[in-house]
Amino acid sequence: MGNGAILTFKSPNKRNHKPYESMASNDLTAKCQRIVAYLKLDSTLANWVLQCQAHQVELSAEIIKENGRLFAEQLGIGDDAIEFSNGWLSKFNIRYGFKTQE
Repeated sequence: MGNGAILTFKSPNKRNHKPYESMASNDLTAKCQRIVAYLKLDSTLANWVLQCQAHQVELSAEIIKENGRLFAEQLGIGDDAIEFSNGWLSKFNIRYGFKTQE
């Protein structure tokens, strides 16, 4: 900016921002909203984690992923339908606010 240029900013047009007024603040930071493919599996596993936490059972990442595989099998979800990777676990934990031990 050594050439003496002046930056000006237009004030935001409120008409353009109305769709965002009704959104929660955490929705505004997301690049893309994703839909959980297997909601029944997701909620079943989350409820199991909550029950374990209520009984002060420490859960590792591997235990949660293994129980995810077991619940998927019980719900008739094929082995190749969902991958219980570290990335999946990270997103699962974020969705429900869980923290796991490595």
